[in-house]
Amino acid sequence: MGFEKDVDIIERIDKKICMRNTGRPDELADQLGISPSWLYEILNVMKTMGADIVYDNIAKTYYYAQEGCFNFRFVEKK
Repeated sequence: MGFEKDVDIIERIDKKICMRNTGRPDELADQLGISPSWLYEILNVMKTMGADIVYDNIAKTYYYAQEGCFNFRFVEKK
């Protein structure tokens, strides 16, 4: 996958994590159109970038242990 596609997937995962609406890993991977193994790779990348991602077995969703979000957009300096 190309960088832009990876960023898009991270942004989609981030949005679902923020809403605490990811579902099980296999469901999330299916929604994103990727394999579960690729999902785990991306989650590991997100973790190395500082995201403390946790899975709640009861609620069946990922969440951030600390509030935050990803932002990959260009911002003009003022």
